[in-house]
Amino acid sequence: MVRTYANFMWDLDIPEDEEPPYAAVEVEEFRERLRVAGLDLSPPEYAQYCWDFTCQLPHIWLACSLGRIDHCEWLFACDPSRRLASWLHWGRWDDEQEHFVSVVDSVLRTDTRVTNLRWYTRQEWRTPKPHVKQDKGNFPFDVR
Repeated sequence: MVRTYANFMWDLDIPEDEEPPYAAVEVEEFRERLRVAGLDLSPPEYAQYCWDFTCQLPHIWLACSLGRIDHCEWLFACDPSRRLASWLHWGRWDDEQEHFVSVVDSVLRTDTRVTNLRWYTRQEWRTPKPHVKQDKGNFPFDVR
Protein backbone atom coordinates (compact mmCIF):
# COMPACT_ATOMS: atom_id res chain seq x y z
CA MET A 1 0.00 0.00 0.00
CA VAL A 2 1.33 3.41 -1.00
CA ARG A 3 1.72 6.07 1.68
CA THR A 4 -0.33 9.06 0.49
CA TYR A 5 -0.69 11.01 3.77
CA ALA A 6 2.07 13.57 4.40
CA ASN A 7 2.36 15.06 7.89
CA PHE A 8 4.83 17.92 8.24
CA MET A 9 5.73 21.12 10.00
CA TRP A 10 5.22 24.16 7.76
CA ASP A 11 6.72 27.32 9.22
CA LEU A 12 4.26 29.91 7.96
CA ASP A 13 3.62 33.28 9.52
CA ILE A 14 0.01 32.71 10.60
CA PRO A 15 -1.14 34.84 13.55
CA GLU A 16 -2.58 32.83 16.44
CA ASP A 17 -5.86 34.73 16.26
CA GLU A 18 -6.32 34.33 12.49
CA GLU A 19 -9.56 32.67 11.46
CA PRO A 20 -9.82 30.08 8.68
CA PRO A 21 -9.18 29.79 5.82
CA TYR A 22 -5.51 29.60 6.72
CA ALA A 23 -2.60 30.32 4.38
CA ALA A 24 -4.57 30.87 1.17
CA VAL A 25 -1.58 32.37 -0.65
CA GLU A 26 0.82 29.63 0.48
CA VAL A 27 -1.65 26.87 -0.41
CA GLU A 28 -2.04 28.28 -3.93
CA GLU A 29 1.77 28.50 -4.24
CA PHE A 30 2.05 24.85 -3.13
CA ARG A 31 -0.54 23.81 -5.73
CA GLU A 32 1.28 25.81 -8.41
CA ARG A 33 4.61 24.12 -7.57
CA LEU A 34 2.89 20.72 -7.88
CA ARG A 35 1.36 21.77 -11.20
CA VAL A 36 4.74 22.95 -12.53
CA ALA A 37 6.19 19.58 -11.46
CA GLY A 38 3.67 17.86 -13.75
CA LEU A 39 0.59 17.11 -11.66
CA ASP A 40 -2.90 17.96 -12.91
CA LEU A 41 -4.49 19.54 -9.82
CA SER A 42 -7.77 21.37 -9.51
CA PRO A 43 -7.78 24.81 -7.86
CA PRO A 44 -7.94 24.53 -4.06
CA GLU A 45 -11.35 24.97 -2.49
CA TYR A 46 -11.70 25.79 1.18
CA ALA A 47 -13.86 23.23 2.99
CA GLN A 48 -14.43 24.23 6.64
CA TYR A 49 -11.02 23.28 8.12
CA CYS A 50 -8.93 22.29 5.10
CA TRP A 51 -8.25 22.97 1.44
CA ASP A 52 -9.55 20.36 -1.02
CA PHE A 53 -7.95 19.47 -4.36
CA THR A 54 -8.34 16.70 -6.89
CA CYS A 55 -5.47 15.29 -8.87
CA GLN A 56 -6.12 13.57 -12.19
CA LEU A 57 -3.75 10.77 -13.14
CA PRO A 58 -4.10 8.54 -16.22
CA HIS A 59 -5.92 5.66 -14.48
CA ILE A 60 -6.90 7.09 -11.08
CA TRP A 61 -7.76 10.38 -9.45
CA LEU A 62 -6.90 11.41 -5.94
CA ALA A 63 -9.09 13.41 -3.58
CA CYS A 64 -6.63 15.50 -1.56
CA SER A 65 -7.00 17.73 1.46
CA LEU A 66 -4.42 20.06 2.98
CA GLY A 67 -5.16 21.26 6.48
CA ARG A 68 -3.58 22.80 9.51
CA ILE A 69 -3.56 20.51 12.55
CA ASP A 70 -1.70 22.76 14.95
CA HIS A 71 0.20 26.04 14.83
CA CYS A 72 2.83 24.77 12.36
CA GLU A 73 1.68 21.19 11.80
CA TRP A 74 -0.08 20.30 8.56
CA LEU A 75 -1.50 17.21 6.87
CA PHE A 76 -1.72 16.64 3.12
CA ALA A 77 -3.96 13.59 2.77
CA CYS A 78 -4.82 12.01 -0.56
CA ASP A 79 -7.17 9.10 -1.11
CA PRO A 80 -7.17 7.38 -4.52
CA SER A 81 -10.26 6.49 -6.47
CA ARG A 82 -10.04 3.99 -9.29
CA ARG A 83 -11.46 4.53 -12.72
CA LEU A 84 -12.85 1.64 -14.72
CA ALA A 85 -9.65 1.46 -16.76
CA SER A 86 -7.61 1.01 -13.58
CA TRP A 87 -9.18 -2.41 -13.01
CA LEU A 88 -7.67 -3.47 -16.32
CA HIS A 89 -4.25 -1.95 -15.54
CA TRP A 90 -3.85 -2.83 -11.85
CA GLY A 91 -0.05 -2.46 -11.77
CA ARG A 92 -0.21 1.07 -13.11
CA TRP A 93 -2.44 2.11 -10.22
CA ASP A 94 0.36 1.67 -7.66
CA ASP A 95 2.93 3.10 -10.08
CA GLU A 96 0.83 6.24 -10.56
CA GLN A 97 0.39 6.72 -6.81
CA GLU A 98 4.11 6.26 -6.24
CA HIS A 99 4.88 8.84 -8.93
CA PHE A 100 2.40 11.27 -7.35
CA VAL A 101 3.97 10.77 -3.89
CA SER A 102 7.45 11.22 -5.35
CA VAL A 103 6.47 14.57 -6.90
CA VAL A 104 4.74 15.81 -3.72
CA ASP A 105 7.68 14.65 -1.59
CA SER A 106 10.13 16.52 -3.83
CA VAL A 107 8.07 19.72 -3.77
CA LEU A 108 7.70 19.61 0.02
CA ARG A 109 11.40 18.85 0.61
CA THR A 110 12.50 21.79 -1.55
CA ASP A 111 10.39 24.20 0.55
CA THR A 112 12.78 25.50 3.22
CA ARG A 113 9.80 26.14 5.52
CA VAL A 114 8.89 22.42 5.61
CA THR A 115 10.46 20.13 8.23
CA ASN A 116 9.71 16.78 9.88
CA LEU A 117 8.05 15.32 6.79
CA ARG A 118 6.53 11.89 7.49
CA TRP A 119 4.47 9.70 5.14
CA TYR A 120 1.64 7.37 6.21
CA THR A 121 -0.97 5.13 4.72
CA ARG A 122 -4.54 6.01 5.66
CA GLN A 123 -4.54 3.18 8.22
CA GLU A 124 -1.21 4.24 9.72
CA TRP A 125 -2.43 7.84 10.03
CA ARG A 126 -5.52 6.74 11.95
CA THR A 127 -3.49 4.95 14.62
CA PRO A 128 -2.22 6.96 17.63
CA LYS A 129 1.13 8.66 17.13
CA PRO A 130 3.17 10.16 19.95
CA HIS A 131 4.32 13.16 17.86
CA VAL A 132 0.77 14.23 16.87
CA LYS A 133 -1.54 16.08 19.23
CA GLN A 134 -4.44 13.76 20.00
CA ASP A 135 -6.98 16.34 21.18
CA LYS A 136 -7.77 18.03 17.86
CA GLY A 137 -11.45 17.81 17.09
CA ASN A 138 -11.74 20.40 14.34
CA PHE A 139 -9.73 18.71 11.60
CA PRO A 140 -11.62 16.39 9.26
CA PHE A 141 -9.17 13.53 9.70
CA ASP A 142 -9.38 11.36 12.76
CA VAL A 143 -6.07 11.97 14.57
CA ARG A 144 -7.00 9.75 17.49
